[in-house]
Amino acid sequence: MSRARAIVDAAAQDLEEYSEAMTDTLAQYRIHSRAMLQNFRAAYESARELWSDDTRKENRQALTGLVSAMESTLHSTAEFQATLRRLPALTGRFKRARNQAATMLGELIAEITFSNQEAKQLALDLGNGGTVAA
Repeated sequence: MSRARAIVDAAAQDLEEYSEAMTDTLAQYRIHSRAMLQNFRAAYESARELWSDDTRKENRQALTGLVSAMESTLHSTAEFQATLRRLPALTGRFKRARNQAATMLGELIAEITFSNQEAKQLALDLGNGGTVAA
C-alpha cells in the first residue's frame, strides 16, 4: 500500500508543480494579451482613417485566426479541466493538488475568454467599414 501512496503523492507533486508554473505563466499571459489587444485598439482608433480597406481586411483576418486559435485552446483547456475534476481523490494531497490545478485552469479559461471577446470585437469593428461598434 505504501508504494501506491508514493505513486499518488508523486502525481500530486506533479500537479502542484504544474499549477505553480501555470500560475506564473497565466499572470504573464494576462498582462501581455491585454496590453497587445489594448495597443491594437489604440493604434486602430488613433489612425483608422489612414488604414486602407486592404489593411483592415488583413488585420480582420489575422484577428479571426487568433479567435479561432483561442477557441480551440478554450475547448482543450476545458476538456483538461473536466478530466482533472473527474479524477478520484485518492489521497488528501492529491485531492488538493487536483482542485488547485482545476482552479488554475478555470482562471486560464476566464482570461482566454476575455481575450477572445476582445479580439472578436476588434474583428467586428474592422468589418464595420472602419467604424467602431458601440
